Amino acid sequence: MEKYAVSAERLRKPRFRQGISGLEFDNKGIYLASVTKSGCLTVHDFETLYCAIYGPTPSQLVNEAKDLVHISKDHELDSIRWNPNDQHEVVCASRQNNNILLFDITYISPDPVQSSIYPLLSIKVSAELEKISSLKAQTHIVPKEIHSININPSCSDQLAFHMVDGWSGVLDLRNVVVTHVHCPPADFPEARSNSQECSRILENKHIPVSQNILVCAVHPLNNTIIAGTKQSCLMMISPKHKADNGD
Repeated sequence: MEKYAVSAERLRKPRFRQGISGLEFDNKGIYLASVTKSGCLTVHDFETLYCAIYGPTPSQLVNEAKDLVHISKDHELDSIRWNPNDQHEVVCASRQNNNILLFDITYISPDPVQSSIYPLLSIKVSAELEKISSLKAQTHIVPKEIHSININPSCSDQLAFHMVDGWSGVLDLRNVVVTHVHCPPADFPEARSNSQECSRILENKHIPVSQNILVCAVHPLNNTIIAGTKQSCLMMISPKHKADNGD
């Protein structure tokens, strides 16, 4: 069912191949930005990738497809985000150093246009959760790693976070306060029963794939899923073609 949009060879063979660590579409779904653990930043044209798989002459298109931007750094890159206020800019981060790197994709250069190690704001989520007296009275709050974060596209003052233990919430960046908190389901029979009922209603689907997937991104308009694999391939899963072909 899965289709390969870009192979490891198409990513120009960096020094070490450890997989794609970050993927994100721009707001309109025109461009797809990716980073790898070997330090490669690449910006792809989504239409070219899509036509390379589902177009009339896929073999020719795959060979002729060109990356819009391809930059190699000397350290791993672990995440990438588009600037919501300027869709010509992408920002990258690495677990190997404290730098946040900002690249302008219209200015092809291996050097970022900005690099900073100084945060505008530093917040300890567990400390903010302890300020909620009703929550502190009900549960023991233990500091945990933050698994993922994202800005609300409709309100840039709201930062959603998800922690490794299943807790999630929303942080008001302007007032530096947690405004919403959601805890994982409790482990008792009634909760498991409700969870099973919800699962039946949602009808989650398991899609078998041939490679280990590290990261995914969903096209903002047509719900096509792009997955980055441990073998540094981009894998495309299209709901439309699944319905048409019965795959």
